[in-house]
Amino acid sequence: MPDKKYYTWKQIHSMSAHLAELVEPKFFTHIIGISRGGCIPATIISHKLDIPMIPITLSTRDHAKEMVPDFPVGHGIGDDWIDHYKFLVVDDINDTGHTFKKAREIMHHRGAKYTEYAVLIDNKPSDFDVNYYAEQIDKSKDPAWIVYPWEL
Repeated sequence: MPDKKYYTWKQIHSMSAHLAELVEPKFFTHIIGISRGGCIPATIISHKLDIPMIPITLSTRDHAKEMVPDFPVGHGIGDDWIDHYKFLVVDDINDTGHTFKKAREIMHHRGAKYTEYAVLIDNKPSDFDVNYYAEQIDKSKDPAWIVYPWEL
């Protein structure tokens, strides 16, 4: 079993605040928090930027399932109304990239025209390139298991 690297609530808050500073100039209209771990940084970013946060359940590891998010994308009366939405999808870690790839498929399927992706911790060898991250690691060199404070 690999070593474990523990993060504190203070670190998570600081990392989430840093992400909020990085994305603030983009003027996102909605934050999408991927349940479970992504909802916490998404909520912090949502409060800092005063942007609504929508949780979705999407997992490729724990309780592997998907719940299509219940938000207005793809349900408008006109054809061009959706162009006004700018989504930021947030998760706690971009490990393999599978979760973000699935999120991108869902957002595309629902008709989202503008979506970017942010994460607390980005694993450099991941198959998905996020737009924003607070910290980057390389699990191929240091395979430590990340432990968040909400997992204790």
